[in-house]
Amino acid sequence: MVSFADLLAIAKDIGFFEFYLPFVLTFAIFYGLLEKINLFGPKSRNINLIISLVVSLYVIAFTPVGITFAQFLASFFNNVALIIITLIAFGMILFVLFPALGAGQPDFGKYLKWILPVGILLALGAFMSSGGLAIFPGIDLQLPGGGLGLGLSTQDLIIVGIIILTVLVIYWLTKPEGKAGPITKEEISKRGVRE
Repeated sequence: MVSFADLLAIAKDIGFFEFYLPFVLTFAIFYGLLEKINLFGPKSRNINLIISLVVSLYVIAFTPVGITFAQFLASFFNNVALIIITLIAFGMILFVLFPALGAGQPDFGKYLKWILPVGILLALGAFMSSGGLAIFPGIDLQLPGGGLGLGLSTQDLIIVGIIILTVLVIYWLTKPEGKAGPITKEEISKRGVRE
């Protein structure tokens, strides 16, 4: 009887993960983008298909980075999955804490100016830690001694980052409310208060 682990081993041996899945992913991304932007006009499905097929085959056949494309994708998607799981857990904690503190459900729309840069930084971190910088020869962020030249190891930097994030979250949760300014005539009319 063949187990699931045996099937995965056979798929790995025949190049399913190294060639086929990256090919399908690259093809789907390019084809979807070309269909969405209509670069060659509304009746260009065959052209989009050919271009996506050729680009996908080139990406799989020639990877100029030090790691294979499949290794980069595996590492990158693992990192992205960890980030997403962490954010979901953080969101679940927030949705439990906010009502317990009497604040109601959080409105993340007003915090978009903070959420977007954090999301970009997380995506860049996942890209860099997956070996994505190997795509750009000549860029080397590793300084002698590690830790960006500060004499700190990567683990030390992670601990410092966690401490800073904790302080920021505590400040955000405990910051005093803004001072109320003078009430305008529009606010008075909205509230139904007589002058």
